[in-house]
Amino acid sequence: MKKYTFKGTYVSLVGAENFLKKVEEWGGNVPDALVRVLQRTAEKPAEEMQNFMAGHIRTGDTYRSFTNRIERVDENFVNYYLGYDMKKGGLPALFLDVGTPRIKPSFFIYYAKKNHEYELMNIMWDEMDKIGRELLAKLDKVRSCGQNSKMCS
Repeated sequence: MKKYTFKGTYVSLVGAENFLKKVEEWGGNVPDALVRVLQRTAEKPAEEMQNFMAGHIRTGDTYRSFTNRIERVDENFVNYYLGYDMKKGGLPALFLDVGTPRIKPSFFIYYAKKNHEYELMNIMWDEMDKIGRELLAKLDKVRSCGQNSKMCS
């Protein structure tokens, strides 16, 4: 029997190389920053996918099979899974998404991301900006502590 794997949507933080270098330079944790950015960015598509699925509830298994989790974190790579778990009843989501001979495809998973593409980019950059500001604030506090020990007590 042939084994199938689902690739999902690949999201690349294009132009974020400088941000990741600065996070590392300022003493931050790059994988944690990536996870935080992806979690914040995934909120909108997750909500839209679940809203679509709420209109197709029979038993509730597919709706409950929705998962939003981190599977693997490496130095500069995060495998973030957002979708329906086939082993927990998510198979009907696949049929609704890509269709069958009797069901017209809705491509709701694709459109959950595509309809909010610019908004997601703004959320991503806002979160990166927030992380950068937090790291700079910590760095400034460390620098001021080195010059004036009375401020740090």
